[in-house]
Amino acid sequence: MRRGLWRLATVVLMLLAMPRLVGAQELTLSVMDVLDQYDRRQALAVDALSRIEHLGTIEDALRLDGDHWVNAMGPKDAPRRRLVAATFALEAARVAMEEEWLIGARLVEWGCEELRKQKTPLPAERLWHRAALALIEGTYDFEFLTSASNARRKGPTHHLSHVKARFPDDISVVMANAFLATEPRIVGQSNHLWDQQPSIVPGETVAALKTAVAIPAVASEAHVRLAFLDLMANRFDTAFAHLDAADAAPADPDIAYLSALFRGWAFARQKETGEAIAAYRRAVASVPDAQTATLALGVALYAKGDREEASNLVEHAMVATDPHVVFDPWLLYGYGDFRLWPRLIAELREALR
Repeated sequence: MRRGLWRLATVVLMLLAMPRLVGAQELTLSVMDVLDQYDRRQALAVDALSRIEHLGTIEDALRLDGDHWVNAMGPKDAPRRRLVAATFALEAARVAMEEEWLIGARLVEWGCEELRKQKTPLPAERLWHRAALALIEGTYDFEFLTSASNARRKGPTHHLSHVKARFPDDISVVMANAFLATEPRIVGQSNHLWDQQPSIVPGETVAALKTAVAIPAVASEAHVRLAFLDLMANRFDTAFAHLDAADAAPADPDIAYLSALFRGWAFARQKETGEAIAAYRRAVASVPDAQTATLALGVALYAKGDREEASNLVEHAMVATDPHVVFDPWLLYGYGDFRLWPRLIAELREALR
């Protein structure tokens, strides 16, 4: 009888010790249960990640049982399941980003460690690394990208070297190098960005962006970022030259928006109100209701006497903008590729099907 009670008590203690979280239907699920659901692409799995009771439970569970889950279906399916588990960790890191990034960073590194076990990367792993870099850049975690600059660093490091080893030719590495070059000169936002002294423009950033200009896939963005540096230094002629080059190449709506916005700022700085208004209109056409361009356009129109149009524009933007969604690419401008996260994770999920 005592032996039976002892066994029962042992089982109960084991169950209590299992990392658990709560899903959307108030079911108590283990982390591995949610990972199984994620593999089956059930919406409950992604929702459950946002209901984590303790962020560290996912990291603990993956380190304890992740390898077993990856290999549970045999060696043939292991590479795919490894990428699924790493992507699950990445999605959990995005949740942790809002609460405790140190745990999020360790989740990203766990996924990276897991993927490096696979000698030949699956094609979709490239997307994984791009999404991981976007998250890291979104937190300004420069030390995670390179190496610890002080002994107090507790999180992972050297991530960019891992990406280079897996995909040395990837464009995200080029843009990450440009992002890294901004670290020594990050400055507080001014009411007038162009009032900054030319000396704040880091030469390392310029060099990295000039390298990116030669790569068609990121040339437009590199030109826009170089134009912004010139704009801060009051070099309007070279800023316009970069913006012209950016507009001549294919670009996504975010980059087209930023190009038009920066052009509008440059014209406004030179008191060329008509040209500034035309540029702001192009920006708003690229990303409708984006706050920065809409407000700039509204201010310019109001000053010109077109008060009714200015009022209607601003009012429409305020009503149309969901406060939980960032519509304005300028608000994410300083965060590297973080603006690409929604697109990258959607493509990665699709690739796992």
